[in-house]
Amino acid sequence: MAKKYDIVYRDLLERINRDELTAGSKLPSENELVDLYEVSRQTIRQALKLLEEDGCVSKVRGSGTFVQKTISKIDSNCVAVITYDIVASVFPAVLSKIEQTLFNSGYSTMLFSTMGSISRERQILQQLCANPVSGIILYATESSFDSLNIDLILKLQGMGTRFIFMDNRYPDEALRQIPCVSMDDYQGAYQVTAELISGGVKSIGGIFTCMAY
Repeated sequence: MAKKYDIVYRDLLERINRDELTAGSKLPSENELVDLYEVSRQTIRQALKLLEEDGCVSKVRGSGTFVQKTISKIDSNCVAVITYDIVASVFPAVLSKIEQTLFNSGYSTMLFSTMGSISRERQILQQLCANPVSGIILYATESSFDSLNIDLILKLQGMGTRFIFMDNRYPDEALRQIPCVSMDDYQGAYQVTAELISGGVKSIGGIFTCMAY
């Protein structure tokens, strides 16, 4: 379960990214935030500290805390693809098509494999925070179910990185606007079967796998 200060931090960061709290505007006072989120003053201070470390707010002695949102244009024509396994199952074909499409549009590609590890996904996102790219195509690990890495996604969005989810998506309302591309196994099987039938095949068998989460 996320800590209270992390929940407050994420909510304020989301509001900054959505321009509900605009650059130069003053945040509510600590007392007002305590009442708003129904948490302790210490919790509010920890949340504000995280925002300050991200460069999203700055404290002015005697005046309060101000939004310091500065989304600079990322000088990168690179898109990072973060997937479960680069060599497993259908991934090579999908990744090859993604890479070719991006190349034709003038973008280079960086490939990362999480191997289903939540901590590795976090390490990759942290690395990309230090070296931002134009976009990220993310096949989220089980961390998406608990939103464990949403803080890094929000941070990257604040820096100007665009996201697309593949198959799995983070359930948080803050990220619902991010498009998610899902593979339709049923439609794929239908198309393959229809092609075989149109070619005169009358006896068709199939072998199917199921990924359980």
